[in-house]
Amino acid sequence: VNILLMELDSLKSSEIETLVGAEIRAEAARHRLPLAFLAAKAGVSRQTFSRKINGQMSFRLKEVNGVANYFGLTASELIARAEHALAASTKEGEEQ
Repeated sequence: VNILLMELDSLKSSEIETLVGAEIRAEAARHRLPLAFLAAKAGVSRQTFSRKINGQMSFRLKEVNGVANYFGLTASELIARAEHALAASTKEGEEQ
């Protein structure tokens, strides 16, 4: 049972990371900012940033914080948006 819970937590974590990337992409689009600019705010290369927002690599908290602060958000707020999106998609899946 504990192994199953750990796997579910891991799956949820990877989904949240992907959704954090989606939130960052959405904010970038709203502000019409190139990803290279946000990569600099995160303190990583454009290629690394691209991998992170596409869910191929995990974000570090300081990277999310650097980007979130530029948008006038905290890292917690950005992550909460991703968690909300995950909860909404999970609820939709249960209703179908």
